[in-house]
Amino acid sequence: MKWMSRTAAVLLLLAAALIWAGCFQPRERVMIPPEVDLRDIESMAVVYWENYTPDPGLAAEMEKALADELQDYYAVADRLEVDAALQRAGIRRGMAVDREMAQEIGDILDVDAVISGDVDYYFENVSQDAPQRRRVSGDEERARWTVTQETSASVVITGRVFDTASGRIVYSRDVEGRYTIERTDTIAWDALEAPPTSLVRRPTERDIPDARAGAVVDAAERFSGPLLPTYQWRRVENDESDENDD
Repeated sequence: MKWMSRTAAVLLLLAAALIWAGCFQPRERVMIPPEVDLRDIESMAVVYWENYTPDPGLAAEMEKALADELQDYYAVADRLEVDAALQRAGIRRGMAVDREMAQEIGDILDVDAVISGDVDYYFENVSQDAPQRRRVSGDEERARWTVTQETSASVVITGRVFDTASGRIVYSRDVEGRYTIERTDTIAWDALEAPPTSLVRRPTERDIPDARAGAVVDAAERFSGPLLPTYQWRRVENDESDENDD
Protein backbone atom coordinates (compact mmCIF):
# COMPACT_ATOMS: atom_id res chain seq x y z
CA MET A 1 0.00 0.00 0.00
CA LYS A 2 2.87 2.34 0.83
CA TRP A 3 4.48 1.50 -2.53
CA MET A 4 1.22 2.23 -4.32
CA SER A 5 0.84 5.53 -2.46
CA ARG A 6 4.36 6.62 -3.37
CA THR A 7 3.81 5.68 -7.01
CA ALA A 8 0.58 7.61 -7.13
CA ALA A 9 2.30 10.59 -5.54
CA VAL A 10 5.11 10.49 -8.11
CA LEU A 11 2.65 10.25 -10.99
CA LEU A 12 0.67 13.12 -9.56
CA LEU A 13 3.79 15.26 -9.31
CA LEU A 14 4.77 14.42 -12.88
CA ALA A 15 1.31 15.33 -14.15
CA ALA A 16 1.41 18.57 -12.21
CA ALA A 17 4.83 19.38 -13.67
CA LEU A 18 3.59 18.77 -17.21
CA ILE A 19 0.53 20.94 -16.65
CA TRP A 20 2.70 23.64 -15.09
CA ALA A 21 5.08 23.58 -18.06
CA GLY A 22 2.20 23.79 -20.51
CA CYS A 23 0.47 26.62 -18.67
CA PHE A 24 3.58 28.71 -18.26
CA GLN A 25 5.16 28.12 -21.62
CA PRO A 26 5.88 31.53 -23.16
CA ARG A 27 3.11 32.81 -25.40
CA GLU A 28 2.83 35.70 -27.80
CA ARG A 29 -0.15 37.60 -29.15
CA VAL A 30 -0.27 37.15 -32.92
CA MET A 31 -2.30 39.31 -35.27
CA ILE A 32 -4.29 37.49 -37.96
CA PRO A 33 -4.77 39.79 -41.00
CA PRO A 34 -8.30 40.87 -41.95
CA GLU A 35 -10.36 38.44 -44.01
CA VAL A 36 -10.89 41.17 -46.62
CA ASP A 37 -7.65 42.73 -47.83
CA LEU A 38 -8.18 46.43 -48.54
CA ARG A 39 -4.58 46.60 -49.77
CA ASP A 40 -3.16 50.10 -49.30
CA ILE A 41 -6.21 51.61 -47.60
CA GLU A 42 -5.15 53.05 -44.25
CA SER A 43 -7.50 56.01 -43.74
CA MET A 44 -11.23 56.22 -44.22
CA ALA A 45 -14.32 58.28 -43.53
CA VAL A 46 -17.84 57.13 -42.75
CA VAL A 47 -20.15 59.47 -44.66
CA TYR A 48 -23.85 60.04 -45.07
CA TRP A 49 -25.91 56.83 -44.93
CA GLU A 50 -29.40 56.70 -46.40
CA ASN A 51 -32.23 55.82 -44.03
CA TYR A 52 -35.21 53.91 -45.40
CA THR A 53 -36.84 53.29 -42.02
CA PRO A 54 -39.34 55.39 -40.03
CA ASP A 55 -36.71 55.91 -37.32
CA PRO A 56 -34.98 59.21 -38.21
CA GLY A 57 -31.90 58.73 -36.03
CA LEU A 58 -30.75 55.33 -37.24
CA ALA A 59 -28.47 56.51 -40.07
CA ALA A 60 -26.42 58.84 -37.85
CA GLU A 61 -26.19 56.19 -35.12
CA MET A 62 -25.00 53.60 -37.64
CA GLU A 63 -22.33 55.99 -38.91
CA LYS A 64 -21.06 56.50 -35.37
CA ALA A 65 -21.10 52.77 -34.57
CA LEU A 66 -19.11 51.97 -37.71
CA ALA A 67 -16.55 54.68 -36.99
CA ASP A 68 -16.15 53.35 -33.45
CA GLU A 69 -15.60 49.80 -34.73
CA LEU A 70 -13.02 50.71 -37.35
CA GLN A 71 -10.98 53.37 -35.57
CA ASP A 72 -8.75 50.92 -33.69
CA TYR A 73 -7.22 49.66 -36.94
CA TYR A 74 -7.77 52.44 -39.49
CA ALA A 75 -7.34 56.18 -39.29
CA VAL A 76 -11.02 57.17 -39.27
CA ALA A 77 -11.85 60.82 -39.88
CA ASP A 78 -13.70 62.63 -37.10
CA ARG A 79 -17.40 62.70 -37.90
CA LEU A 80 -17.91 66.36 -36.94
CA GLU A 81 -15.00 67.40 -39.13
CA VAL A 82 -16.36 65.25 -41.96
CA ASP A 83 -19.78 66.90 -41.74
CA ALA A 84 -18.29 70.40 -41.67
CA ALA A 85 -15.95 69.75 -44.62
CA LEU A 86 -18.64 68.15 -46.78
CA GLN A 87 -21.14 70.92 -46.07
CA ARG A 88 -18.56 73.52 -47.08
CA ALA A 89 -18.11 71.62 -50.33
CA GLY A 90 -21.88 71.55 -50.93
CA ILE A 91 -22.25 67.81 -50.25
CA ARG A 92 -25.21 67.11 -47.98
CA ARG A 93 -27.08 64.16 -46.56
CA GLY A 94 -29.42 62.64 -49.12
CA MET A 95 -26.99 62.97 -52.04
CA ALA A 96 -26.14 59.50 -53.36
CA VAL A 97 -22.52 58.45 -52.99
CA ASP A 98 -21.37 57.07 -56.35
CA ARG A 99 -17.99 56.61 -58.01
CA GLU A 100 -17.43 60.28 -58.82
CA MET A 101 -18.63 61.54 -55.44
CA ALA A 102 -16.46 59.02 -53.61
CA GLN A 103 -13.42 60.35 -55.43
CA GLU A 104 -14.45 63.94 -54.68
CA ILE A 105 -14.96 63.17 -50.98
CA GLY A 106 -11.59 61.44 -50.91
CA ASP A 107 -9.93 64.60 -52.23
CA ILE A 108 -11.78 66.83 -49.76
CA LEU A 109 -11.07 64.70 -46.69
CA ASP A 110 -7.73 63.27 -47.84
CA VAL A 111 -8.75 59.67 -47.06
CA ASP A 112 -8.11 56.40 -48.88
CA ALA A 113 -11.66 55.06 -48.56
CA VAL A 114 -15.22 56.19 -48.02
CA ILE A 115 -17.84 54.04 -46.31
CA SER A 116 -21.44 54.69 -47.22
CA GLY A 117 -24.62 52.65 -47.32
CA ASP A 118 -28.27 52.24 -46.45
CA VAL A 119 -30.25 51.42 -43.35
CA ASP A 120 -32.86 49.26 -45.05
CA TYR A 121 -35.05 47.91 -42.26
CA TYR A 122 -35.74 48.24 -38.56
CA PHE A 123 -37.99 46.16 -36.34
CA GLU A 124 -38.64 46.10 -32.61
CA ASN A 125 -40.86 43.80 -30.58
CA VAL A 126 -41.93 43.28 -26.97
CA SER A 127 -43.41 39.94 -25.94
CA GLN A 128 -44.30 38.46 -22.57
CA ASP A 129 -44.74 34.83 -21.57
CA ALA A 130 -47.55 33.52 -19.40
CA PRO A 131 -46.72 33.41 -15.67
CA GLN A 132 -44.52 30.46 -14.74
CA ARG A 133 -44.82 28.51 -11.51
CA ARG A 134 -42.11 26.86 -9.45
CA ARG A 135 -42.72 24.87 -6.32
CA VAL A 136 -41.15 26.11 -3.12
CA SER A 137 -38.83 23.46 -1.72
CA GLY A 138 -40.21 21.91 1.46
CA ASP A 139 -43.62 23.55 1.17
CA GLU A 140 -46.25 21.80 -0.95
CA GLU A 141 -48.80 24.56 -0.43
CA ARG A 142 -46.77 27.48 -1.75
CA ALA A 143 -45.28 28.38 -5.14
CA ARG A 144 -43.05 31.02 -6.68
CA TRP A 145 -44.47 32.80 -9.74
CA THR A 146 -42.48 34.76 -12.32
CA VAL A 147 -43.20 36.47 -15.62
CA THR A 148 -40.60 36.95 -18.37
CA GLN A 149 -40.58 39.74 -20.93
CA GLU A 150 -38.42 39.67 -24.07
CA THR A 151 -37.55 42.88 -25.92
CA SER A 152 -35.85 42.47 -29.28
CA ALA A 153 -34.70 44.74 -32.07
CA SER A 154 -33.18 44.13 -35.48
CA VAL A 155 -31.71 46.40 -38.12
CA VAL A 156 -30.71 45.51 -41.68
CA ILE A 157 -28.03 47.49 -43.49
CA THR A 158 -26.22 47.50 -46.81
CA GLY A 159 -22.75 48.96 -46.59
CA ARG A 160 -20.17 49.79 -49.26
CA VAL A 161 -16.50 50.72 -49.10
CA PHE A 162 -15.27 52.93 -51.95
CA ASP A 163 -11.60 53.20 -52.87
CA THR A 164 -11.30 56.96 -53.33
CA ALA A 165 -8.37 56.66 -55.75
CA SER A 166 -10.43 54.78 -58.32
CA GLY A 167 -13.96 55.27 -57.05
CA ARG A 168 -14.49 51.50 -57.16
CA ILE A 169 -16.46 49.57 -54.55
CA VAL A 170 -13.89 47.28 -52.93
CA TYR A 171 -16.17 45.77 -50.28
CA SER A 172 -19.94 45.47 -49.98
CA ARG A 173 -22.05 43.53 -47.53
CA ASP A 174 -25.65 43.17 -46.33
CA VAL A 175 -26.00 42.31 -42.65
CA GLU A 176 -28.67 42.12 -39.99
CA GLY A 177 -27.90 43.28 -36.48
CA ARG A 178 -29.93 41.77 -33.64
CA TYR A 179 -30.18 42.30 -29.92
CA THR A 180 -32.49 40.83 -27.28
CA ILE A 181 -33.05 41.75 -23.66
CA GLU A 182 -34.80 39.32 -21.33
CA ARG A 183 -36.23 40.51 -18.04
CA THR A 184 -37.83 38.22 -15.43
CA ASP A 185 -39.87 39.66 -12.57
CA THR A 186 -41.32 37.94 -9.53
CA ILE A 187 -45.07 38.15 -9.00
CA ALA A 188 -46.32 38.87 -5.49
CA TRP A 189 -48.33 35.67 -5.32
CA ASP A 190 -47.49 32.35 -3.66
CA ALA A 191 -50.61 30.23 -4.14
CA LEU A 192 -50.54 27.15 -6.34
CA GLU A 193 -53.24 28.44 -8.67
CA ALA A 194 -52.32 31.06 -11.29
CA PRO A 195 -52.21 34.67 -10.06
CA PRO A 196 -54.95 37.11 -11.07
CA THR A 197 -54.12 39.29 -14.07
CA SER A 198 -54.20 42.36 -11.84
CA LEU A 199 -50.96 41.18 -10.20
CA VAL A 200 -49.13 40.47 -13.45
CA ARG A 201 -47.34 43.55 -14.67
CA ARG A 202 -48.07 44.66 -18.20
CA PRO A 203 -45.36 44.51 -20.89
CA THR A 204 -43.25 47.65 -20.94
CA GLU A 205 -41.18 49.37 -23.63
CA ARG A 206 -38.46 50.49 -21.22
CA ASP A 207 -35.85 48.15 -22.77
CA ILE A 208 -36.46 49.19 -26.38
CA PRO A 209 -33.76 51.95 -26.45
CA ASP A 210 -31.12 49.53 -25.18
CA ALA A 211 -32.22 46.76 -27.57
CA ARG A 212 -32.19 49.21 -30.47
CA ALA A 213 -28.71 50.45 -29.59
CA GLY A 214 -27.49 46.86 -29.26
CA ALA A 215 -28.85 45.97 -32.71
CA VAL A 216 -27.06 48.95 -34.26
CA VAL A 217 -23.75 47.96 -32.68
CA ASP A 218 -24.24 44.32 -33.71
CA ALA A 219 -24.84 45.37 -37.33
CA ALA A 220 -21.72 47.55 -37.26
CA GLU A 221 -19.66 44.65 -35.86
CA ARG A 222 -20.96 42.20 -38.48
CA PHE A 223 -20.21 44.59 -41.33
CA SER A 224 -16.77 45.61 -40.02
CA GLY A 225 -15.64 42.15 -38.90
CA PRO A 226 -14.05 41.04 -42.21
CA LEU A 227 -12.19 44.38 -42.42
CA LEU A 228 -10.52 44.01 -39.04
CA PRO A 229 -7.70 41.78 -37.81
CA THR A 230 -8.17 39.16 -35.13
CA TYR A 231 -5.70 38.13 -32.47
CA GLN A 232 -4.63 34.78 -31.09
CA TRP A 233 -2.33 33.71 -28.28
CA ARG A 234 0.22 31.18 -29.51
CA ARG A 235 2.98 29.33 -27.77
CA VAL A 236 6.50 30.51 -28.50
CA GLU A 237 8.35 27.58 -30.00
CA ASN A 238 12.02 27.06 -29.07
CA ASP A 239 14.39 27.64 -31.95
CA GLU A 240 16.23 24.31 -32.04
CA SER A 241 18.52 25.48 -34.81
CA ASP A 242 19.93 28.18 -32.56
CA GLU A 243 20.54 25.64 -29.83
CA ASN A 244 22.34 23.33 -32.25
CA ASP A 245 24.52 26.19 -33.50
CA ASP A 246 25.64 26.86 -29.95
